[in-house]
Amino acid sequence: MNQQDIQQLLQETFVYPQEEDVLFELYWVIQLIKQNARNVHLQVIDGKNNLVAHWDDGDYLYKVYHDSTGSKQIKFNIKTVEVSLHKHPFISRKLSSLRKAEILANDFFGKCFYSFTYWSGRPDQIY
Repeated sequence: MNQQDIQQLLQETFVYPQEEDVLFELYWVIQLIKQNARNVHLQVIDGKNNLVAHWDDGDYLYKVYHDSTGSKQIKFNIKTVEVSLHKHPFISRKLSSLRKAEILANDFFGKCFYSFTYWSGRPDQIY
């Protein structure tokens, strides 16, 4: 191969997102696909196409997309009551922090702080 062919191959092969977070998301998407699917066809994400991979298991056709801008129509709302059932140290600390913030907001500002929502928004990955 000549130098121009090698440069073109490297430009078309390596992932070089504008933000590091995107590289992290794509890494885990690929890891999950590798662990859970067979006969996967990985796609080049070139700015014109956001299809990461697709495969067929005989019953279903799966397609995984990366969409860094996302749809405003997809939004999740996770309640604190739902996550309080899980006894994980990080979740426990965050719930405690939310309760303290609610008390402090009321004490110092006389305002209610809505602490019933643990997280809301659009997740980075949906399967």
